[in-house]
Amino acid sequence: MGIFSRLFKKKHSEVIVPVKVVNEVEIAEYKEKRDLIINEFKEKTSVKSLRLIAKRGVVSLTDSKFGGVPYFPKNLKYPCNQQGTPLRLLAQLNFSELPKLDAFPQKGILQFYVNEGEHWGLDFDNPPDQNTNFCVIYHKDILSDEEVESDLPEFSKNKTPCEDFPFGGEFALSAELESGYMTCSDYRFENTFIEIYKKHVASSANTIYELEHEIYDDIWHEFEQEGHRISGYPIFCQEDPRGYGSDYEKHTTVLFQMGSDGDTEKHKNGEWEKIAWGDGGTANFFITDEALRKLDFSDVLYNWDCG
Repeated sequence: MGIFSRLFKKKHSEVIVPVKVVNEVEIAEYKEKRDLIINEFKEKTSVKSLRLIAKRGVVSLTDSKFGGVPYFPKNLKYPCNQQGTPLRLLAQLNFSELPKLDAFPQKGILQFYVNEGEHWGLDFDNPPDQNTNFCVIYHKDILSDEEVESDLPEFSKNKTPCEDFPFGGEFALSAELESGYMTCSDYRFENTFIEIYKKHVASSANTIYELEHEIYDDIWHEFEQEGHRISGYPIFCQEDPRGYGSDYEKHTTVLFQMGSDGDTEKHKNGEWEKIAWGDGGTANFFITDEALRKLDFSDVLYNWDCG
C-alpha cells in the first residue's frame, strides 16, 4: 500500500457520497398538471413563424433560396470582405412570394451574405458588425432584368459541407406558416417557464436545471423547434449570446435561422445534399423589433454555433 493510500484510507462508514433524492411527489404533480402548464406556456409565448423547407431544385434569380446566384441591382456595389474578396450568398428570401408575417417585409428580397472560410463571417468580438465578413441587404423593389447585374462572382457548386461553406450549390425554398413557442435555448425561457411552473406545482426550483431530471427532459423535447425558419424562437447548441445581461438583449426577433439537415449522399450532379454548420449546429440572425418595423437591416446580430 502506498503512502497516499495510507494517508487517505477511511472506513466505509466515514465516506460520505451525496445522493440526490428524487422528488416523486413533485414528478407526480407535474404529470397531473403537465397539459395545463404546457398549454399556458404555449399560449403566453406563441408567435407565428415560417418554417422553411430546403430541397435541391431549379431556382430563378429572384426565388427564395439557399446559395446560388443572387438577385443584385447594377447600381449597388457587391459586398466584399476586408481583403476585397466577394462574399457568398447564404440565403435569399423573396417576401413577395412568401406567406405574410406581421412586421416583416410584405414584398421585396432580403439577402444574407457571409464570408467563405474560417468562421463563415462571424466576428466573435462584435457579432453585429456588417463592415467585415457578413452583411444583410434588403431590396424593397424588384427591378427589371435590364437593371439587374448579370456578371456576378462565380462560386463552386461542388464543395462538401464543413469546408469553406456550410453547403455546396443551391437549394430551392418553400415555406409553411406555423405557430412557434419559446425554446429552452432562448435566454428568456427559464424565467418565463419557472414562473408558470411554480403556479401549478409546489417546487423549490428556481431554474430549469434544478427541476427533476424526468421533468427537465420532458420540457426540453416539448419546446425545441429545429430547422430553418423566419421569426419564431431560436435554438442553440451552446448558449444564447443575448443572455447574461449583454448589449444584445434588444435583438429579440429571429430575422432568419438556418439549421443543419440532410445527409451526406451526393446529388446526381455531384452536389452534396447536406447543410452543416460545423457538427450539426445552427446559424441565427436577430433584429430589434423597432428596426424590423422600419425595415432597417443595418443592426443585425449574427451568430452560429455547433455541438
